[in-house]
Amino acid sequence: MVFEFHILGQSVAQSPRKTRVEVRLLSYRKYVNEPWRTILILVGAIIVSNSFIIFSNQDSRDFFTNWTINAAAAAALSFSIITVITAYKRRVNRFLLEMYIIFTVGLTVWLVAELTWTYFQLVLQIGTPFPSSADAFWLSGYGFFTYFIFRIYNFLSKGNEKFIAVLVSLATAIILGYILNLTFGIADLLSAQEGSLAWLISIAYPILDGILLVPAVLILWSLRGKNMASANWSLLALSIVVVTIADIGFGYSAVINKAGKDEWIWDLFYNSSYLIMSAALFLQSRVFAKEGHGKIIVQK
Repeated sequence: MVFEFHILGQSVAQSPRKTRVEVRLLSYRKYVNEPWRTILILVGAIIVSNSFIIFSNQDSRDFFTNWTINAAAAAALSFSIITVITAYKRRVNRFLLEMYIIFTVGLTVWLVAELTWTYFQLVLQIGTPFPSSADAFWLSGYGFFTYFIFRIYNFLSKGNEKFIAVLVSLATAIILGYILNLTFGIADLLSAQEGSLAWLISIAYPILDGILLVPAVLILWSLRGKNMASANWSLLALSIVVVTIADIGFGYSAVINKAGKDEWIWDLFYNSSYLIMSAALFLQSRVFAKEGHGKIIVQK
């Protein structure tokens, strides 16, 4: 394709090669600038959605926290499905397609857990349904996310770092479980069968969170200094970090019998984590939708 420019009655032709280079440069700049717009929208969405939780009164707080988080989780799942469909249509390499299918399954399980929690709180009128069947869904979802985050970390980093990440994750999980075990006090929690179950679930969360936390932080660290073309990976790792903070905080509040008072604080983190996931998955779907997507999976 050749463009012609008429200057003072003269026709000046621009070379096709130069035109293609300029078009690609403009396309790349548009892609790099797109994450900034997405991040600005993300910040606004976090502020607006969390305001429903913060400014709701005591009587309506359960309603607003549940449906705000459910909406955020449903949005994340929707973008995850879109990412999978886009990857399939654009014939993205099989590894990434499989990884996002696994991530989508994990999000589906967690959305079921959120809806189950909502049923207990709003329909059965149980103030803090912990422990409950919702925890079975949340805990089972960790298997999918653990597999995903370790495979993605291995994909983004050097292969010889994978074994180190596994060891550090296991060590972090053991340390978190041990510290929280001492902090909570086994004697008080084992006084009843319900207390024993609450203790086991409360310990399970930080152990699983510790396993997820390390590769997520390592992904954030490995992508430091990269340009905004890698924002999708950074945001996805950040969402995992945020949800682990929420889990540890809520678990601690639950076992010291302050979950009812402090639950809304940790709900802010849960809601934010789902919104961050949504932004990351939106950007990832945009990457897959572009021609030559294989060259911009990670920009160095």
